[in-house]
Amino acid sequence: MSSAAPVHLLDVNVLIALCDAPHRFWPDAVSLVQAGTLHPAHLPGHRQPTDAYLLALAVHHGGRLVTLDGGVAIEMVNGATPAHWLRLLP
Repeated sequence: MSSAAPVHLLDVNVLIALCDAPHRFWPDAVSLVQAGTLHPAHLPGHRQPTDAYLLALAVHHGGRLVTLDGGVAIEMVNGATPAHWLRLLP
């Protein structure tokens, strides 16, 4: 029998730990319809606009998008680099 916790319990523990991490509010300062923000060819589906917006917000503020989602492509946002995105769990 394995002693590993189910993935969903690990996700909850990570989110609880993040609640105690220092953070700063970022105002809604990015427009996805402004020319030059996105690379539309890298937005193939209906789920990507939210990911793209959050990544663009991180780029705009010089921060990092921390996510559990492995489907975020930095190519979606102009100026995004690997330093702007961090995936916590495989």
